[in-house]
Amino acid sequence: MKSILRGLSSLLAMAALSVGLAAQTASAARYDADIQARASQQLASKAQFHDLNASVEDGIVTLTGSVDLYQEKLDAAKKVRKIGHVDGVRNLIAVQGKNVPDTELAAQLDHKLYYDRIGYDNQFNYVTASVKDGVATLSGEARTDVDRDSALSLANFMPGVREVVNDIRVAPVSSFDDDIRRSEERRVGKKCRS
Repeated sequence: MKSILRGLSSLLAMAALSVGLAAQTASAARYDADIQARASQQLASKAQFHDLNASVEDGIVTLTGSVDLYQEKLDAAKKVRKIGHVDGVRNLIAVQGKNVPDTELAAQLDHKLYYDRIGYDNQFNYVTASVKDGVATLSGEARTDVDRDSALSLANFMPGVREVVNDIRVAPVSSFDDDIRRSEERRVGKKCRS
């Protein structure tokens, strides 16, 4: 008798879960036409998104097409993600911008990273770029989140970059560390001037 009750309760639990899952799928699907119309409208409102298409299934928007810059790919997904009732975005947009050899692209990125945020304690940042098949990998250490985001932004807007991998570590925050950094900066500055 106990085994029959256990089996029956298991069967009821499975039925309740499957009804909940079916209801969730049905509720997500009922907004698909509205999401499709709003996503197409959002993408058509910007000139850089004119080659993009959006399809919707169960509240998940799939973006396809091509853009010139990696940042435009990120912006399109962000714009669509803000639409009401969107459960997720599958970003299949290809970056078809100008073709730049990997070595030249890495050299350009390193040069820009070297001069990034001059005057904002950037001497404590050490960020390097390596590029393989248009995929830029930024690695190293930045003093703050702002420094890291600035480096990532440089790569995102660089023509020829197809994707960006963030391996930048942000240094731990401590007022004691900042005091040490400033005193070392003053000491090194005095040595250079003498």
